[in-house]
Amino acid sequence: MAAIGPTPRPDWDLSGTRRLGPQAELVSVFAERAGQLGMLVSRCNEAVLPTHVAGLIAQYRPRNGRVKVLLEPTLYCHASIAAVLEAQASLLDPNDGDEAMFSADVGITGVAAAVAETGSLVCTSGPQQWRGLSLIPPVHVAIVRADRIVPDLLDVLATASPDPPAALTLISGPSKTADIEGILITGVHGPGHVHVVVTESSERPKNDAATDPVHSVPDEE
Repeated sequence: MAAIGPTPRPDWDLSGTRRLGPQAELVSVFAERAGQLGMLVSRCNEAVLPTHVAGLIAQYRPRNGRVKVLLEPTLYCHASIAAVLEAQASLLDPNDGDEAMFSADVGITGVAAAVAETGSLVCTSGPQQWRGLSLIPPVHVAIVRADRIVPDLLDVLATASPDPPAALTLISGPSKTADIEGILITGVHGPGHVHVVVTESSERPKNDAATDPVHSVPDEE
């Protein structure tokens, strides 16, 4: 009897499934689609990113006290954002784990990728990259570098590492539920507000491979 091995992966031509061509203006398409999903999209240069984020967070400051913010430690712009936020927010200690996540008013994360066709964010888990940080706090601020925006999900899967992370989360808008009488309610089981900040720079930041566990190609030096 012949040995039965794994079925070879078919060599499919997927070009006909693509809605966006390689020349599509991915940033504009992504911003439009994400906005249609209820996410609040803004664009800025990396030089003003910390003050831009601080301005977004200021609107969630409670009447008495400071807004509680939890920053993803592996975020490439962590130090510069934290330096600006220290004057107006309470920065929680990520080493407090779940207690910090459930106490936070705002969670700030990076993304492994963003999908232009669907307006989705791709977040992954890893060391000091908690899946709950984008799912638990009432407000999620996602920092998206323009060069992380890809045309569609095929591009995300095509560059996936052979050793995938424990969790890969696709975020397509704020948390929603229609469990009660079919009435759509936002922000019941997760963030009611999702701010997406698309940053652009002439020079790509280095030493931030930890924020990109989906992709197997290392950053160029």
